[in-house]
Amino acid sequence: MTKEIVNAFHPDYVKTYMPDFLRDQILSSKNSQAMTKMLETTRAKKPTHGTLFGMSNKVVSLKPTEYMTYSRAGTKNTTVKKKGKK
Repeated sequence: MTKEIVNAFHPDYVKTYMPDFLRDQILSSKNSQAMTKMLETTRAKKPTHGTLFGMSNKVVSLKPTEYMTYSRAGTKNTTVKKKGKK
């Protein structure tokens, strides 16, 4: 008994038994290239896009964001006025 060796990537075999194989590979490659290009342009604008804390070499600040509503908003009177008093 001899075993027949079949080349699964031979063009005739692929056309017969895997008709969508090459189309799927080309589509996957195009999607990957588009995603890479999109990420490069996004990271050019925002360098920390897509990074996870602990997995990036970029410096990540753990200091909480300060919201200085009155001190930097340019308001002179920061006290709450009570109704009925002038």
